[in-house]
Amino acid sequence: MILFRGRRGQIPILMLFVVTIILVIVALMSFATFDRQFSDNPLNTSRTIAKVQFGEGYVLESAKSMATKVIEENKGVNLPAAFTGAALGFDRQVSDPANNLFRQIRDGKFSFEKIGEEYRLNVAGLFVQASYGANQITRKFDLCLLFDVDGDYIPKGFNETIDKGYAEKCGQKGSGI
Repeated sequence: MILFRGRRGQIPILMLFVVTIILVIVALMSFATFDRQFSDNPLNTSRTIAKVQFGEGYVLESAKSMATKVIEENKGVNLPAAFTGAALGFDRQVSDPANNLFRQIRDGKFSFEKIGEEYRLNVAGLFVQASYGANQITRKFDLCLLFDVDGDYIPKGFNETIDKGYAEKCGQKGSGI
């Protein structure tokens, strides 16, 4: 009876030994087949972020240039139609990074109006999308720009009082734009 009890403990010990050998073999195989491509991932991510930043700057500068041209040439007469016409000349069909600025303008999903002594361009629902390798980033934002009577861009201020005034003129609440 005592010999029989001692043999039952040998099966779990034998199973632990077999499982350990299998795990060691799997670990060695994973080490042997690892491709060591850690350095490309941060670089691809950085390139994707840079493309998104370029695309956002492209959208902002295109909108500023078109609005300035319209204000200088039309002086407040039929601003939306003039802005849509100006967009046709500025559309360079940039596809990388992808953006929807000119589609929003063609579809009439913007407002361009004179408010007092200033002009306001408001385009909602914009995006910039870039991809590099397996990375893809989409940045969604609304664009609201103010211009003076001469068509010069009025940048967002650097203090809370100016930021709140800018936000109110753009129809937004709070200081963040």
